[in-house]
This record gives sequence, C-alpha cells and structure tokens, in this order.
Amino acid sequence: METDKLRSLYKQLDTLAASGEDVVADLRKEINNLELAYLKEQALPLVAQFLASKISGLRCGIDCSFQFDGNHSINYSFCTSRTMLYCKDSIDTHLIAKSPQLTTTQPNIKQPVAVNGETKAISEDQWIKMLLSMKGIKVKGLTSPHKAIFILTIIDCIKRGYIHDRRVFASNALSNYFIHIWNTYVPTEWPFHANVFQPYIHMSSEPFYSLVYSDGIKDFDVNQNWSRSLVAKYVEYAYFDKQLFDLFHNEKFTNRLSELLIDKFINQQISKN
Repeated sequence: METDKLRSLYKQLDTLAASGEDVVADLRKEINNLELAYLKEQALPLVAQFLASKISGLRCGIDCSFQFDGNHSINYSFCTSRTMLYCKDSIDTHLIAKSPQLTTTQPNIKQPVAVNGETKAISEDQWIKMLLSMKGIKVKGLTSPHKAIFILTIIDCIKRGYIHDRRVFASNALSNYFIHIWNTYVPTEWPFHANVFQPYIHMSSEPFYSLVYSDGIKDFDVNQNWSRSLVAKYVEYAYFDKQLFDLFHNEKFTNRLSELLIDKFINQQISKN
C-alpha cells in the first residue's frame, strides 16, 4: 500500500536527516510523488464527495481554502461567492483519528458515495439500481440512451486497457468507442445523435461522476452543444466514484449491468414504441 511505503520512507528520512540534503534529495522526491498521488487519489476526492453531500441543496457558490500544516492541524476558510466576509477555523486531526499516522481503507470496506444528500455504503444491487435510474432528456416519447451507452463505453475501454484509472479524458478514441457501441444498439431512426461529449458533461448530474475543471474555470453552462474542443476549454478530466470504478473491473457485475442497461434504455423503449 502507498501509505505503508510512505511510513517506511518517512523513517528513512528521519534516519538520514543529518546526512545532508544531497543525500536525501532523491528520497524527498519519491516521498513528494507518493504524497501527491495519495492526496489526489485517496484523500481529496473523498473530502469533495462528502462536502457535495452536504451542500448539494444550496444555491450559492462557495470559495474555500484548506491548509494542512504537516503536523496535526487543518486550517480552513470560506465565503459564499456573493460576499467577501470569510469564515475561518481549524481542526485538530487528533480529535478525528486515534493516531496521526496515515490510515488505509481495507478492501472489504465499501467506499461512501453521496446519494440523495446522504453518505451511504453502496451494495452491488444498489449500484445497479442507481445506474438504471440515470436521467436523460426525452424526445418524441424516447429517453436519451446517451448515459447508458457512455457507461457501456467506459466498461469496454477498461476491458481493452484504454482506461487505466478513474480519470476519463475527452478524447477522440473515447468518441470512437462510443460511436461503435451506439451503432450496435441504438436504432438509426431514433431522434438522437452519437455524441460522447454530451454525456461526458451531463453525467456530472449523477452522484458517482465528477468533473475536474480546467485552471481558472469555476462554473459554466452545461447546456451547450458539446464537442471535444469545447470540453477541453472547461474540463481537465472526469472521474468515477472509486467503488464503482473498481466494480467496472468485475466481469460478473459488468455483464449483469450491461444487460440491464441495454434492456431498460434500448429494448424496453423499442417495445413501447
């Protein structure tokens, strides 16, 4: 585990600290890389997820800042985007954890995800139910299959080895995979177009999918005719909830999910129409 390796490296750094910076330079670089990866993949996405579950009903924008002093204190400040009156406070990490050491999540513990404003552990059946409940626009009595095809595309890209981690980039390759699956399942007479960049953005309305904005971007109008270049203007990449992304590697789960998605968003609509 990354945290186990970090603890080992910290001990090495403490032992060699008196030897001079030239001795520990490479060690510091390795530690910095691991710390950044841990914060990016394991810590801050969960913080953002929990925060989202608490503020999803608000209409105001929020500007906030967090600073961890590397010891036991997290200082934070925030204000709503309509004011310049900042609120400031701090948290002692000793009050949250029994030990200041890094902790790891055991594989058998389910990661929380924000659902309907609450943080819950999600079972496979609940994930299936959530994915089958994805919303889409309706045209001529038909619900858009874009989100369902997008999920099938992600599963296919993982199987092909094109997607290796939770980050999903708006690429031409992703578009090609999406169009191939779209042409396989979506009737040509349906009033929709195979554009992967539409669900790439609109999936962010679902509680298990998030967008990381490009530098300098705080908000934008999602109701646009999205293209790869337009997405790149506003979004650096998207990512899935960790537990769901892990399940996308489970063939039994993805086979079941794929069948149910095709049945609900394609076959049932064909039968009704």
